Amino acid sequence: MADNTQLNPGAAGDVIASDDIGGIKFPRGKITIGNDNVNDGDVSATNPLPVTQGTISHAAPTFATVGATTGVVLAANASRKGAIFVNDSTAIIYLGIGAVAVLG
Repeated sequence: MADNTQLNPGAAGDVIASDDIGGIKFPRGKITIGNDNVNDGDVSATNPLPVTQGTISHAAPTFATVGATTGVVLAANASRKGAIFVNDSTAIIYLGIGAVAVLG
């Protein structure tokens, strides 16, 4: 089946871009950049979509020795956005999120 779709075909309406996939028409669109009521052009290889990469604040790494006992590895902190745990040993460790992990 052909791509594109004519709106109101009996009255020679506009043709809009669409993509026919398995007999179902999906609308096609272009991304145009610019502030409200401003057209800074279509996104293309020569006019790429501007992005602002977020920043990540890196705190000093904390190293914890995990042994055969239970304990807190990471103290509570209401400002914390996330944490990464890396096990660099061959031993299996168990982490309890929100509580103390129980060995066993």
